[in-house]
Parts: sequence; structure tokens; C-alpha cells
Amino acid sequence: MPANALTLYLASWQKRMLKDFMPASYFTKVPLKDISRILITRAVVKCPQSYKIPAQGIRRGDWVMHLTDEQMLILKEQFGIRTPISSINIDPGLLDSGAVQFR
Repeated sequence: MPANALTLYLASWQKRMLKDFMPASYFTKVPLKDISRILITRAVVKCPQSYKIPAQGIRRGDWVMHLTDEQMLILKEQFGIRTPISSINIDPGLLDSGAVQFR
């Protein structure tokens, strides 16, 4: 895991979001049943006031993953940001670069 990254464990409803919005081809590497966490690098945190940014996409392969209150607090503390991030726009660029990984 990169030094500027952290791991969050997924809630059951977040795993359902994965099933609904990730392309089936993504699960050939790691089956959905085996995915339990998301690895997020510091590069993903571009705007700490993510609630002010309209969602970029809500479709398969480009969607918004909402975070739990606990996950928001962990991101805030670990990355040293003042305003909690409430969601992450999951897009092919983040997945291809490894900035966001589901494991």
C-alpha cells in the first residue's frame, strides 16, 4: 500500500453499490464476494468540500460512492483535511491509475 493511502472497510450497502455500478469485467480479477475494502490514495482528495461538487456520473463504471460517517471521519483524520468528504466519484481513470482500488 502506498504511503499516502489508507484502507476503508466497506459496509454491506457499499458492496451492493459495487455490484450495481461496476462493470462485470472488474470482478474477473477479484470476485465481488471477496471484496471487503477500498484503498484510497491522497490524490483522490482533490476538494475536501465534495458535497458542493455535483456528482459526475451515476452509471456503470462512473458513479458516486457515498461514505459512512465513520469513513468520513477516518479520511478527515488520516489525510489531515478540515472538511469531511462525503462521497468519492469512482471513474475509470481512478481505477486504471490505482488511486482507488477495491480489494
